Amino acid sequence: MNVTEEQLRLLIKSALLSEAQMSKRKLSTTQLSSRSTSSSTVEDEEAAEFFPMSSKNINDVDNSSFSNNFRATVTQIMNALKKKGFQPILGSAYRSPKEQKEKIAQGYSKSKTIYGYHVALNEKGEKAALAVDLVDKRYNWGEGSEDIKLGAEKFFKALGEICDSNNFKSKVTWGGSWKPKTFKVKGEEFTRGWDPAHVQTDAVTMEQSAERTKKGLTALETKGEGAPDSSTVAPDDQKTEKTEDKS
Repeated sequence: MNVTEEQLRLLIKSALLSEAQMSKRKLSTTQLSSRSTSSSTVEDEEAAEFFPMSSKNINDVDNSSFSNNFRATVTQIMNALKKKGFQPILGSAYRSPKEQKEKIAQGYSKSKTIYGYHVALNEKGEKAALAVDLVDKRYNWGEGSEDIKLGAEKFFKALGEICDSNNFKSKVTWGGSWKPKTFKVKGEEFTRGWDPAHVQTDAVTMEQSAERTKKGLTALETKGEGAPDSSTVAPDDQKTEKTEDKS
């Protein structure tokens, strides 16, 4: 069979690209296996390439024994809020590294690593968030009028009381307990910390979460299923306004 010069050029180009992609995958797998939690920073571009998209779906919250079924705990907290007349939704659950870096750059997160409670995978590489942001769908984070701010603060106050109740205080940490300050909205006094929507599991440490996430990344790379990193949420996820999570 005669091969034209153009066909030969394309065949060589295809072969070189395939070889480069295989070399990159092998290198990334080696880097992931040797990377320690202490050396992981927000500039960890090699790992970020293989994370799936961000999600606000309850099904992407971890429900394994690793977190003592954090998904069930979140559902119970949301049901308790509904009984108080609120309309809770997930403002944030699983995050991609890209979104996490944006939160850090905007000052909404104080984490210095792509690994954490929001950026979390299980051993299979599936989304398995260990933290969520809960907001009332009518008020979100309270951006807007004084009435919206008041509604949001009442929601966060109720969320804090539920998280601190006997049913949940040994299971979760509420971000509103971090460095609390007292202030007033429309004459009503509130006391809370800087991350009032945030709820994270107490079942594992951030280091333990990071180690499991790295195993999940290795699994994705081995299967060649790394997804382009994106902060775009899935179509069936709930939509909210700008996230003010600082975890």
